Amino acid sequence: MRSLIFITLFALSYQGYSQAFNSIVIKAGSDISGRTNVATNKQDGNIVVGFVFTIEPNIINFGTKKQFNFNTDISIIQKGFQKEEKVYSYNEVGETLGIGSERYTFKLNYVALSPVLKYNFAKVLFIKAGPRVDILTGYNYKGSPSSDKRRGNEFYPLTGGITYGGGICLGKGNTKFIAELMAQNDLSNSSYNSINKQHHRNFSYYINCGVSININKKSATPAGVGAN
Repeated sequence: MRSLIFITLFALSYQGYSQAFNSIVIKAGSDISGRTNVATNKQDGNIVVGFVFTIEPNIINFGTKKQFNFNTDISIIQKGFQKEEKVYSYNEVGETLGIGSERYTFKLNYVALSPVLKYNFAKVLFIKAGPRVDILTGYNYKGSPSSDKRRGNEFYPLTGGITYGGGICLGKGNTKFIAELMAQNDLSNSSYNSINKQHHRNFSYYINCGVSININKKSATPAGVGAN
């Protein structure tokens, strides 16, 4: 976890001190997310729908045809999960009077930082991947969970993971259209339930759409190559 955070922050600091970048991509979209139980490695609860907003400066283009990019993915992303559990009521002697259920939903808000390596091919397609650090900025829930009453310190402030996916870039000149399908998986624990003593990790899949704006006009390239 510490190594992953160090690598991510080192890459981001290098880019942060760069004097200029070639292009910038501004995207927004929707995600579906959930969590897995670390002990069982299975999904725990239902998925929820959230939002994502991303700014992705392109710092370096390289390769014989400038087909590789080194970018910074900075995202505001909402993750979470939903649980539905049975609730039992008993009489004075311990006999079951009835069985009901309760449903509750947690929404977790993060700033995700991810230096990514992008490979452009087939003129308009690309794939990309990189390490990621999530910074928890807040959370909220709906419902009244009796077996999952969380305190702020049970959601970890930093979570390490990976970002990966691919998409399409269309257009010519200095402004292009971007659409992509991305995924985020945690490699470190994101939360701990002190009641059932279980650790969990987040996962998220999202669709982003937006525009790529070329900053350095001299480096303008065809769609899908270099400056996206």
